[in-house]
Amino acid sequence: MTRRFFLASAAAPIATVAQARQDPEFPNWPPSHIDKLLTDSPWAKPYTAGYTVGRAVQTELNLTTRFSSALPIRQALSLVEDTPAAPAPERYIVEVGSFLVTAVKQGAKKLEADFARSARLSVKGRKPLAPVEVFVPEHGMYLSAKLEFPRYENLSADEGSIEFHAESSPFVIKQSFPLRRMMYQGALEL
Repeated sequence: MTRRFFLASAAAPIATVAQARQDPEFPNWPPSHIDKLLTDSPWAKPYTAGYTVGRAVQTELNLTTRFSSALPIRQALSLVEDTPAAPAPERYIVEVGSFLVTAVKQGAKKLEADFARSARLSVKGRKPLAPVEVFVPEHGMYLSAKLEFPRYENLSADEGSIEFHAESSPFVIKQSFPLRRMMYQGALEL
């Protein structure tokens, strides 16, 4: 047995055990795992948007863009809401939140209209997708946008990444999601 083979074979069980520790089986996910899935995972990306308050005060808004149609996100939301996981939707569902109401001077309806006009999902070599539906419900101190897009046919993890882009002054949101990282239980989940 060569030293390289020995080291590789010794490391394999350790890597398997480490992966099992990192990814507990649904529904036995601890709150920290659920939070990570919903805020900073292959299906959810944090985004810092800068904007100006008043005449000269620059500030930042921490947003999250996530594919809520992806199975692991639907499962995580089912645990948070104590409901069964929603069935797989026919469309991609992308959520962007949480906008402070005071940061969205134009209001929820204008944000909704701007996202309906500007939002796109794109994969290199394919036609960009425009949203079919956009919802920005008004509730509390925060606004969240829910965008529904048609699905790409036969999308493969080998196609690089899928990019989300949307604009509503003063915000420009651009997030890239590597498709290979969006594999879950042997399937590409968006």
